[in-house]
Amino acid sequence: MPWNRNPSYQAITLLRRHSRECRGLETREYLVAVERRMVELIDLERREARDGSALPIRLAAE
Repeated sequence: MPWNRNPSYQAITLLRRHSRECRGLETREYLVAVERRMVELIDLERREARDGSALPIRLAAE
């Protein structure tokens, strides 16, 4: 699998995009938002791996 198709790499890329969207928040709120998004992406990746029928992580995050 090419490195840019790896689900973990895609999750990091999407997390970075989400982080840029949160820049106007206070530091604590920003960190909480990033943490929540990371958990959502990890859960989505696990669900996708388990049943194979979930939306691709990239589509669900957009």
